[in-house]
Amino acid sequence: MVTNPPYGERLGGGPMRARTADGEGGARSESGRSADSSAADPAATPDDPLAALYELLGERLRSDFTGWQAAVLVNDLELGKRLGLRAKRTNRFLNGALECTLLRFEVAPQWFGSPRAGATGAPPSAQVRGAGARRAPAPDAPLTDAAGQFANRLRKNARHLGRMMRRQGVSCYRVYDADLPDFAVAVDVYERWVHVQEYAAPAEIEPDRAAARLAEALRVIPDVLEVVPSEVFLKVRKRQRGSAQYERQAASGVFHEVHEGDFLFLVNFTDYLDTGLFPQGREVRRLLHDLARRQRFLNLFGYTGAASVAAAKGGAATTKTVDLSPHYLEWAQRNFALNKMKPGRNVTVTADCLSWVAETEGQYDLIYLDPPTFSNSKKMARATFDVQRDHADLIRLVCRRLLAPGGTLVFASNSRRFRMETAALEGFTLEDLSKKTLPRDYERSARTHNVWRITTKG
Repeated sequence: MVTNPPYGERLGGGPMRARTADGEGGARSESGRSADSSAADPAATPDDPLAALYELLGERLRSDFTGWQAAVLVNDLELGKRLGLRAKRTNRFLNGALECTLLRFEVAPQWFGSPRAGATGAPPSAQVRGAGARRAPAPDAPLTDAAGQFANRLRKNARHLGRMMRRQGVSCYRVYDADLPDFAVAVDVYERWVHVQEYAAPAEIEPDRAAARLAEALRVIPDVLEVVPSEVFLKVRKRQRGSAQYERQAASGVFHEVHEGDFLFLVNFTDYLDTGLFPQGREVRRLLHDLARRQRFLNLFGYTGAASVAAAKGGAATTKTVDLSPHYLEWAQRNFALNKMKPGRNVTVTADCLSWVAETEGQYDLIYLDPPTFSNSKKMARATFDVQRDHADLIRLVCRRLLAPGGTLVFASNSRRFRMETAALEGFTLEDLSKKTLPRDYERSARTHNVWRITTKG
């Protein structure tokens, strides 16, 4: 069922909506943000006919259309919350001059919410959520001086970086990275969503103090970045071992579509520690895009296939993405489909990359190798893999078995302690691209950004 219900120009127009400056359509929320999982505006009145219409539509969907799929085009996201359903996907469109959002629903009980309390049925104080989210913002109390400084820094960063990113056509970027010692969080903007990662506090910091600082940050972030609290997702980032950062932490199954230049990607803010897209890798993806024309491209440890999408968009003859996780490769296939790429030319292979490299046949003109920092997965052929200890052996093996004559290997590592063993790779030409491919918004994370272009001599 697909519907484009009234926006409010000819019907309704109660206090829950802020009118647009030019009067067009008349129904745009002040935040202009997604209706997924947000609390309804307490200012809405029960006699608002437009709010009543949306509540009735949601009620009929829940009562008579279970098992169906529905899509509702809204101009006012506060009205979308009145449906009492959590959107599984959202897409932004222009309907004439109006900015609209297509809310896509699976009409099933696990997606039902309350039209009054928001799509999750949770009170506003619990709207900041995600894997590891455990503390809600504090009530409306005066901010401390430290929180005021955090707000000022975040506002300055957002204003400066926002202009820069818009000029570059970038919509997913880091706006704050533990700039102030009292607020050890990373804040990433993904279009109209915000992904917050709290760095685990040192043992000498009192837990209550760290919790209070985080609560203040979560009060400040929605206001400064002009998002509703339901679109802020909190994670706790601590030292990970093996594949822990890729393990499922929740099961919402909610994906959102984001843009990176001409690329489209699906991200998930709740189910895993990472979102499925690393914004800090966008310059590497641009490099692969530029190198890929007519090349046979191989993506090892391919994750959700973002690098393969970039290579395919750059005109690669074929792409092959290899990863141990069938779930992430399914995600990669969805990214290919989102970018209208043919499956036959963009293949995924579920395999332990180390074993696959040692056993497979074939040659590739362009290879992207981004191994984990450390892994002791029981599915791997060897007991452990340590990128610092083993990267030279792995590079030699990949180049010897799979790199075509005259081909290029792009190697990446996010290990803070990584140092390229140049002496162990004397037969290769090595070019350090770390500084060249480091985005401006990730300069504070330069130590974790290691990128090398490797070719064979002669």
